[in-house]
Order: sequence, then structure tokens, then C-alpha cells
Amino acid sequence: MNIDIQLVMTDRTLFDGDNEPAILIGHGPIPAPLARHLIRTATPQLKAWIRRLYTDPTTGHLINGDAKRRDFSYAARQFLLARDHTCRTPWCDAPIRHHDHVTGHATGGPTRISNARGACEACNYTKEAPGWAATTEPDGVTITLTTPTGHTVSNQPPAPPHSPPWDNWQTPTIEIRPATRHIDIDFTDKTSWWALGETNSAITRASAPAMPSGNPNAMPSLLELRLLRLLRLPRLPRLLHTPPDQSVRP
Repeated sequence: MNIDIQLVMTDRTLFDGDNEPAILIGHGPIPAPLARHLIRTATPQLKAWIRRLYTDPTTGHLINGDAKRRDFSYAARQFLLARDHTCRTPWCDAPIRHHDHVTGHATGGPTRISNARGACEACNYTKEAPGWAATTEPDGVTITLTTPTGHTVSNQPPAPPHSPPWDNWQTPTIEIRPATRHIDIDFTDKTSWWALGETNSAITRASAPAMPSGNPNAMPSLLELRLLRLLRLPRLPRLLHTPPDQSVRP
């Protein structure tokens, strides 16, 4: 379990014995001698580092912080894996095991993507040997490696997938065709809807479909007659006259 303790103090409080109180984040102000004592008596198991914070000379408020750090963030490491695929040393192609500073951190190389490369363990250690050097070209992706014999070789990461631009994209058209058959149903007048009307007067007992029982005197119901009028069918389907206790067979 890692515990991060942050002390904010002035440079003179830390190095010059000034009595300006320090701030222990999460607690509040603490005396300057106590802050210096916490730093000086830290055990070897504790990692202590200094990160510079910058204040506005007029207002005194914090406006920026030192971005220097030794290790790449998780997001940066994942980006290097996606960009480089394998070790960036030419003709190596071994799996990436280290996330390396192209210009070494010890010589002032910044910890940012433009100064990073994926490398295998062997190539990373070899680059630190005398006579080896690596630089990033102005394009930010080309890395030039210099060997102890003075030879130089440059390489770029693999090209990512590329699709044509969307400039010629055309929105597909959808054709909506009008209905081929239209039925007007007026639901505002319920009485006239159920009435037989003049159109239904042409339907006689002689033209009515026969019932499955063979009774010629059976007439369709008012609902069946209304549907016949709306659909303009010469006769109703036999299925409408099938009694509940009989099944329809072909």
C-alpha cells in the first residue's frame, strides 16, 4: 500500500531555514522546523522527491507546476504500444518491454511522447553504453540511432490503419411510395359506420356466401357486411362463418 505525503513550502523554508510555515496537504499549516525534520529524517524505504511549483509574482497564487517526472504515465505507455508495436531499434522487432527516453532523462531528456520510444530490454541497455546515441527528428516520430562506429540509421513507426476521407460521402436516399389502396373509415359517426347503407343494399341473400352448415338463409353479421363494403369484396371469406367447434381444413 502506497502512501503519498505532500508538503508545500517555499524554497527558503526548505534550504535557508526560513520560518514560513509549510502546508501538509489534508492537514493544514505546520511549523517550518517540523517540515524540515520530516524530510531530513526520512528512512531509506521512503522515496522523496522535489517538484517545483510556480507562483504569480503579483498575486502570489500558484499558477503552474513542474511537469518533470521519471516514469511515463500509464496512458503514455499504452500509446507507445499502439504506435510502435515492437522495439524501435532497426531490425530488432522484439516485443516492447521498456518505455525508453530517446534522449536520456539523466542528460535532460523530457518525459513526454515526443521523446519516447518502445524498446526491448537488450536494446534499451545497449543504447546506454558508450558511443551510442539516439535523437528524435523534428517530425516527432522519426528516431535516428548513432552507433559507436559513427553510422546512423533512422526509422519510423508502422503506419496506422487508414481509410479514405468522408469528402465523397453521400447520404443514402429513401424512396417512400404512396399506398396502392386507400380505405376511408370515418369513426366520428358510429351510427352511420354500423349502418348498411346503399352500397350494402346490393348484397342479397342469394349472393351471400353459404354457411358451412349449408343453411342458405344465414346472413353475414353487420360487422362482416361492413368489412365487405370497405374491402369491396364480392363475397366474404368462408373462415368468417366457421363455427367455433369446427376446424378449418384445406
